[in-house]
Amino acid sequence: TDELELRFICVDSKGEHNTGKPTIWKNKLDIKYRINYKGHLKYVEMKPVPEKGVKIKYTTDGSNPKEYGATYIEPFEVPEDCKLVLAVAVSDKYNIESKVIQIKIKNKEAKTPLIDRIDKNIPLITKKRVEFKKSADTLKNLELFKKYGVKLKDVSITIESNGDRNSDNWVSVDFGSDIELDAEYIEKHIDLVRRLFPENTTLNTSIRFKESYFKKGGDFIEWTKEAGINLDDYENDIQQ
Repeated sequence: TDELELRFICVDSKGEHNTGKPTIWKNKLDIKYRINYKGHLKYVEMKPVPEKGVKIKYTTDGSNPKEYGATYIEPFEVPEDCKLVLAVAVSDKYNIESKVIQIKIKNKEAKTPLIDRIDKNIPLITKKRVEFKKSADTLKNLELFKKYGVKLKDVSITIESNGDRNSDNWVSVDFGSDIELDAEYIEKHIDLVRRLFPENTTLNTSIRFKESYFKKGGDFIEWTKEAGINLDDYENDIQQ
C-alpha cells in the first residue's frame, strides 16, 4: 500500500469482549535515485517511495540531512568537489523517516553520442553483418546505396520462389569477402537471376553483406535515417 499510516481495531461481533485500542501500522519510506552525467556535470534525481505526503531532504557536504538538509524539488547539479550525497525521506504528518541513504558520486563523463563522434566529411567503413530479408527492404536500400555511392563487400544474394527457402525453387549467389560491389552491379545481377524463374512467379529477394564503404560519414548518417536504422546499433562497427 502507498498509505503512510493505517490503524487496525478488533471488534467482537458477539459483544463478549471489550474493544481494545487500535494498532497503528506505519509504512517504511525509501528513496529511489539515479545519477545523470552530462559531460563533466553531474545531476542527481530522486523520488520518495511512497510519494504522497513525503519529502526528501539532502546534503552535499556530508552533514546530517535530517537537521541541515535542503528540501528536494527537482534534479540538482552536484557540486564539483562533492563525493557523497546524503538523503532522507520524511513524513512530518506521521512522524516517519527513512534511513539516511548515501549516494556516491563518481567522476564519470558522459559518453559522446555516436552521431557526434562521426566525422561527417571523411570516408566511413562499417563492419557489421546486415541482412535485408524482404524484397521491399532490399530494393529500397539498393536505391539508397546508389544515391550515396556505397560499396559493399562479402555480399550474398538470395532469390526464392514465394519466399520459401524450403522449396527447391531458389538461387543464392555469394561473392568473396574481397569483392567490392556497387548497388548498380547488384541490381543487374538480381535481374539476371530473376530471369531463371518462370514468368509471373512471385519472388522474394534478400541480400546480406558484412562491410559497407561510404564516401563520407555524413552519407552514412543520412542512410540510417532514410533506411530507418538505429545508428547506435553500429557503436562498435565503424571505422574512419
